[in-house]
Parts: sequence; C-alpha cells; structure tokens
Amino acid sequence: MATGGSTYQIKRKATVACDRKPHKVTINHLNCDVDFEYVCTPIKACHCYLRARATNNSSLHLLKGSMNIFMNNYFITKSELSATNPKEAFKLYLGVDTGIKVDFQPIEKTESTQNSFLTKRVKMDTITHTTKLKNLKQRKVTVILYDQKPFTQNPDQVKIRIEEQKGITLQGPDEYSIVSWTIPLEPDQDAVIAFKYSLEYPADRLLEEKEELSVQGELPV
Repeated sequence: MATGGSTYQIKRKATVACDRKPHKVTINHLNCDVDFEYVCTPIKACHCYLRARATNNSSLHLLKGSMNIFMNNYFITKSELSATNPKEAFKLYLGVDTGIKVDFQPIEKTESTQNSFLTKRVKMDTITHTTKLKNLKQRKVTVILYDQKPFTQNPDQVKIRIEEQKGITLQGPDEYSIVSWTIPLEPDQDAVIAFKYSLEYPADRLLEEKEELSVQGELPV
C-alpha cells in the first residue's frame, strides 16, 4: 500500500558514513511565535504541564514523531509532535512544571432516594471533584483545568446533570463531555475549583462505573 511522504532539501552539504547505521542531518531551523500556558487534569494526575501554542510559519511539513525538549540548552523531557502543515497551528507539551501546585481532594459522594413525579422511586447521587491550585512562581500564570462529565449508554433511564458552579466560569461540556476552567493566578495566589454533577436513576438499578479508554478529546494531557 502506498503511503504519503514529504521531500526536504538540505541547504548545506553533509557527509553520511556508509556504515549501515542511522545518521541525523539538520534540515532547517524554525523560529515560531509561541504562547505558553499551563494545563492540568487532576482526575488523572496531580501535575501541571507547560504547553506551548505555536504556528508552523514555514513552508515545510512537520512530520509526526517523538522529539526532545531543551530549555536554556538543558534537556528537560521528551514529547510528541503531531503532523503539521505549513501555516497550521500546533501544540507542544513541554513537561511537568512544579511551580504550579496541584492538590486533588478525595472525591465526595452523597446518595439519596426519593419519589419521582410518577411515584417511582429514584436514586440521586451527587459527586464533587475539588482541586486546589497554588501559583508558586513570581509571575502571573494562566492554568487550564480539565475534567469530564460522565456519560451513559442508557440516557432514558440515567440522567446526568452538572450542578450550578460558582466563581470561575465552567466551559463545556464539549462533544466528548469534557469541561474546563481557565484560571488566572497571580504570584502566590491560590484557587479552589469544585466540579459537581448528579446522577438520577431508578432505585432498583445498580450503576456500574466503567472507564472508556477509547474516548478522544483534549482531556488526556
């Protein structure tokens, strides 16, 4: 099966040894305007990650693959580059930044049973995810925090609602049920984000929680 490819022109001469071993040759250097932000997914990991948003302002196609990240000439981590066309925007994850403290509290759950309009007994579970953030840096930062609203294969019987949020505006859910908050933090400032949702279902049913690893979206950092 034929596959697509890209052709690159090496602007300077290079000598490659004929020894059946892989060799690296520099193709080009790209200088991109970059915006930095911090992202975290506390339900998955209590770390804050530095993310760069940039645009491929060259005429070159950037191929998908692994890459090494250096800052001030020091290697800091490995990451993955997505296939990127010329003039297309892309994101780079640059590893954990310990300057943002993330503390995910134990999940709170309350249960109640009541009669519905049709006198059928229903259960109501209310779940709360609470995350505490603190900016340990000496400058202002913006943190984007992600979580995910549960979804059900039986929407006629299981009702899922996001409870009213106070303070910082919740964004979403999107097509993958992912929600997010954009949180500005001044130096030494902290913030508490509470994500609360409820599950309503027949009292004679038992809910089974199952993690869907195939769900796509922005949530996996």
